Amino acid sequence: MSDETKAILMNTEVIAIDQDPAAKPARKISEQDTTVVVTCPLQDHSMAVGLFNRGTQAATVTVRWGGLGLHGSLNVRDLWAHKDLGAISDQFSATVAPHGVVLVRLKP
Repeated sequence: MSDETKAILMNTEVIAIDQDPAAKPARKISEQDTTVVVTCPLQDHSMAVGLFNRGTQAATVTVRWGGLGLHGSLNVRDLWAHKDLGAISDQFSATVAPHGVVLVRLKP
Protein backbone atom coordinates (compact mmCIF):
# COMPACT_ATOMS: atom_id res chain seq x y z
CA MET A 1 0.00 0.00 0.00
CA SER A 2 1.38 3.41 -0.91
CA ASP A 3 1.92 6.13 1.69
CA GLU A 4 -0.81 8.19 -0.01
CA THR A 5 -3.32 5.34 0.30
CA LYS A 6 -2.38 4.83 3.96
CA ALA A 7 -2.85 8.54 4.65
CA ILE A 8 -6.35 8.41 3.14
CA LEU A 9 -7.45 5.22 4.89
CA MET A 10 -5.96 6.13 8.27
CA ASN A 11 -7.01 9.80 8.44
CA THR A 12 -8.29 10.01 12.02
CA GLU A 13 -10.17 13.29 11.43
CA VAL A 14 -12.16 11.79 8.56
CA ILE A 15 -12.74 8.56 10.48
CA ALA A 16 -14.10 10.65 13.39
CA ILE A 17 -16.74 12.13 11.04
CA ASP A 18 -17.78 8.64 9.94
CA GLN A 19 -17.92 7.39 13.53
CA ASP A 20 -19.56 10.47 15.09
CA PRO A 21 -21.73 9.34 18.06
CA ALA A 22 -24.72 11.36 16.81
CA ALA A 23 -24.84 9.12 13.71
CA LYS A 24 -26.87 11.69 11.81
CA PRO A 25 -27.17 11.14 8.07
CA ALA A 26 -25.46 13.37 5.55
CA ARG A 27 -27.71 15.31 3.20
CA LYS A 28 -27.17 16.94 -0.16
CA ILE A 29 -27.82 20.67 0.05
CA SER A 30 -26.87 21.68 -3.48
CA GLU A 31 -26.07 20.21 -6.85
CA GLN A 32 -25.01 22.21 -9.88
CA ASP A 33 -23.75 20.66 -13.08
CA THR A 34 -20.85 18.50 -11.88
CA THR A 35 -20.56 19.80 -8.29
CA VAL A 36 -22.34 18.66 -5.13
CA VAL A 37 -22.30 19.96 -1.55
CA VAL A 38 -23.14 17.49 1.24
CA THR A 39 -23.43 18.30 4.96
CA CYS A 40 -23.61 16.30 8.15
CA PRO A 41 -24.31 17.77 11.61
CA LEU A 42 -22.07 16.35 14.33
CA GLN A 43 -22.61 15.69 18.03
CA ASP A 44 -20.38 18.58 19.16
CA HIS A 45 -22.55 21.06 17.18
CA SER A 46 -19.97 21.36 14.43
CA MET A 47 -20.74 20.37 10.86
CA ALA A 48 -18.89 18.30 8.28
CA VAL A 49 -19.18 19.62 4.72
CA GLY A 50 -18.06 17.77 1.61
CA LEU A 51 -17.50 19.70 -1.63
CA PHE A 52 -17.51 17.21 -4.52
CA ASN A 53 -16.49 17.66 -8.14
CA ARG A 54 -17.70 14.90 -10.47
CA GLY A 55 -16.36 16.68 -13.54
CA THR A 56 -13.21 16.28 -15.59
CA GLN A 57 -12.00 19.84 -14.94
CA ALA A 58 -11.20 21.59 -11.66
CA ALA A 59 -14.21 23.49 -10.30
CA THR A 60 -14.81 26.12 -7.65
CA VAL A 61 -17.42 24.90 -5.18
CA THR A 62 -19.04 27.20 -2.62
CA VAL A 63 -21.09 26.56 0.50
CA ARG A 64 -22.96 29.49 2.02
CA TRP A 65 -23.61 29.54 5.76
CA GLY A 66 -27.21 30.66 5.19
CA GLY A 67 -27.88 27.45 3.24
CA LEU A 68 -26.82 25.52 6.34
CA GLY A 69 -28.96 27.56 8.71
CA LEU A 70 -25.81 29.19 10.11
CA HIS A 71 -24.54 32.75 10.12
CA GLY A 72 -21.59 34.86 11.13
CA SER A 73 -18.02 33.68 11.31
CA LEU A 74 -17.19 29.96 11.53
CA ASN A 75 -13.88 28.22 12.12
CA VAL A 76 -13.05 26.08 9.09
CA ARG A 77 -10.67 23.10 9.14
CA ASP A 78 -9.56 21.14 6.07
CA LEU A 79 -9.72 17.52 7.23
CA TRP A 80 -7.61 16.03 4.43
CA ALA A 81 -4.84 18.59 4.88
CA HIS A 82 -5.11 18.65 8.71
CA LYS A 83 -5.07 22.43 8.48
CA ASP A 84 -7.07 25.18 10.18
CA LEU A 85 -8.19 27.69 7.57
CA GLY A 86 -9.29 30.27 10.15
CA ALA A 87 -12.53 32.05 10.94
CA ILE A 88 -14.45 32.63 7.74
CA SER A 89 -17.61 34.72 7.37
CA ASP A 90 -20.72 33.91 5.33
CA GLN A 91 -19.34 31.27 2.92
CA PHE A 92 -16.48 28.98 2.00
CA SER A 93 -15.18 28.30 -1.50
CA ALA A 94 -12.56 25.81 -2.65
CA THR A 95 -11.12 24.73 -5.96
CA VAL A 96 -11.85 21.01 -6.14
CA ALA A 97 -9.77 18.78 -8.40
CA PRO A 98 -11.49 16.72 -11.10
CA HIS A 99 -13.27 13.75 -9.46
CA GLY A 100 -12.09 15.14 -6.13
CA VAL A 101 -13.48 16.23 -2.79
CA VAL A 102 -12.67 18.86 -0.20
CA LEU A 103 -13.85 17.90 3.29
CA VAL A 104 -14.06 20.58 5.95
CA ARG A 105 -15.38 20.85 9.47
CA LEU A 106 -17.21 24.01 10.49
CA LYS A 107 -17.27 25.10 14.13
CA PRO A 108 -19.02 28.12 15.61
